[in-house]
Amino acid sequence: MFKISFGKAEFSIDAWSIADLSSDRAGEKRRVAIIEIDVKGEKGKVKKPPMNIRKIIKVVLFLLILGFLAWCSSGVGTAFYSNELRVIKTIVLVDPAFAERANWQEAASRLINLAAAPLEKEAGIKFSLEEFAAFTFEAGATLEAVAAALDKQLVKEEETVVIGLVAATASKSPLFGFSLFSEGIAIVKVLENEALTVRALLHELAHLFGAVHVADPDSVLDLWNRGENLDRVNLALIRLFRERSFSSLRYPLSREKREEVRSLYQEIAASLRRLEREMRAKGDSSFRKAPNLADDVYLNLAHLELEERNYEAVLNCCQEALRLNSDAVEALNLMGIARRRQGAIDEAIAIYRKILERQPQEARVLYNLGIALAKQGKLKDALQAYEQALKIRPRMVEAMGNQADVLLRLGREKEAEDILMKALAINSRFALGYANLAEVYFRREENDRATEMVNRALALEPDLPEAHNMKGKILHRQGRVEEAMKEFSLALKFDPTQAKAAHNLGNCYLELNRLQEAKNYFELAQKLAPSLAEAYEGLGTCLLLMKDTAAAIFHLRRARELGLNSLGLQLNLSTALIYQQKWAEAAEAAQEALRLEPKSSLAWNNLGLLALQEKDWSQAEKYFRQALLYDSRNKQALANLAALLLALNRWAEAAATYEQLLKESPGEAISHNNLAVAYYHLKDYRQAWAHIQQALSLGLEVNREFMEAVKKQLKD
Repeated sequence: MFKISFGKAEFSIDAWSIADLSSDRAGEKRRVAIIEIDVKGEKGKVKKPPMNIRKIIKVVLFLLILGFLAWCSSGVGTAFYSNELRVIKTIVLVDPAFAERANWQEAASRLINLAAAPLEKEAGIKFSLEEFAAFTFEAGATLEAVAAALDKQLVKEEETVVIGLVAATASKSPLFGFSLFSEGIAIVKVLENEALTVRALLHELAHLFGAVHVADPDSVLDLWNRGENLDRVNLALIRLFRERSFSSLRYPLSREKREEVRSLYQEIAASLRRLEREMRAKGDSSFRKAPNLADDVYLNLAHLELEERNYEAVLNCCQEALRLNSDAVEALNLMGIARRRQGAIDEAIAIYRKILERQPQEARVLYNLGIALAKQGKLKDALQAYEQALKIRPRMVEAMGNQADVLLRLGREKEAEDILMKALAINSRFALGYANLAEVYFRREENDRATEMVNRALALEPDLPEAHNMKGKILHRQGRVEEAMKEFSLALKFDPTQAKAAHNLGNCYLELNRLQEAKNYFELAQKLAPSLAEAYEGLGTCLLLMKDTAAAIFHLRRARELGLNSLGLQLNLSTALIYQQKWAEAAEAAQEALRLEPKSSLAWNNLGLLALQEKDWSQAEKYFRQALLYDSRNKQALANLAALLLALNRWAEAAATYEQLLKESPGEAISHNNLAVAYYHLKDYRQAWAHIQQALSLGLEVNREFMEAVKKQLKD
């Protein structure tokens, strides 16, 4: 506790405020049948079964062995699927040229059913054709442009895929087909040769389940379009992705299956590298000129590694994809995400802007640019990026969710709520939308509604870090600190870059007075989000309590520079500045605290201390009494007022104030000492001696001359 000496009295400075200032499928098991034959005769001896039974057993075992060998030859063991079909609702869209055909719905059904037959037979995936419609697009548009247009306009459920058939001959696309993996959209050019159209359809449908291009003359995924069947490795991938959903909001593969998928992709990548080396050694440079590019295996691997937070692996995969295809925008986009998550925000922004120079309509890149700008604290620029993304893709709920988060950081809660409600009307399974909506209700202290929103988010995505962070904040407000810390820790487990969760853990440790641990988490939050003002405020408060006031002032000022202007920040800054005797700036911070909360007892107390420094005793008393008016149990204000009254020789008032203080804090040795002084001057020597003894028992070294004076009066 910092002291200002004045006469016989000491004025304590011990004012701080700690506030929560934050904001930010099971794997398939192999089925094994074990047949035990133990036919026992009398006395427990094993007896040979009759001849006919032995023949049956041999036949059964023979069939089991054949079945096992066939199963092993079909691919990887864990890619085994049950006989139960995965039925996928399918929307079929055709262009006007196809719709002009007689019985076009039956014709479309025939093509799709022929193409999907191998997937049903070998992977248990059945496409249920439930909706048929015609669609139009710009004349001459490529298949990529058609797919992008459908993605912008179409409303579908996460378990639904879209198959588009384009019969127009004016299409500029050199491709037979194109697919959007995350969104579940496959577009195919209808050719005069039905067999080629069916192969193209199977090719694109396989892509929707994680299949990639290979160098296999029998495979329908072959780089040179030589085959018509599903190869072993791609079939294994399709089986692993069999239960996936079709949404850009989350990676479509459970954690249990990712290592096997990684291994399969790496197997394909290794085989392609070998082939490229062999062809190059023979002087054949046609590898990169194949009709189907070999970059997709690296892009799929990069997505997986990004989900696993292996950012160096992401960068390596993207560089390999760009080596094979310098126009791979998705590779650049993934590199930007990886560098952003590694903390290289400026580099990430440069990558995004490079893409946008070439393709300004890339909504996904604008969305990622918004994230990067928000991390730099450029909130208005981030909002602009999200708005641009939404102009291109008005139904992009993830952009709406992040837009709402920025609005919350700017204190624009109503706008944030309106945007989130709109996003949830578009996609009722948007888990992050519910988590962010919980933040709105939390700020309004509507705790029941906040809890309901968090529970909805976690029901949809049990591993959603933002939802766990929000649940922790609700628990923390309820005083359930240990439970809150578990939720914040889960948020960091599911996303180690969750700066808000790190900040909130710091707050919990601060509340528990575990200052070093609090400091560690606040520093982590700063590292993860250099522009998170609350992290600087938390670290500043922590350093203030650790008595490192110079460092505390630096971090508190930085929080203010980053746009934070809260009561807790201004109070702590005022207190730290008083420690450093920076009186004028301390007064400004205290006044700003009162502007934010006119009834802040701690702010009035700090103004009282500043008045003492000016030797304005009357004003100091007025401020201390104002502090006690708003909080009669404010120990700092009580101690400072009592000491002032003692110094002004107003013994009775000083004694009464110290008595009140000791009811709140009976273990304060200095208060017992000073109360003894007041009673001495009031000639109540027994009370004076009693409080001297209390001070001594609490370890205070009481002035000997004063003790002798009290003893003398007691004897007389």
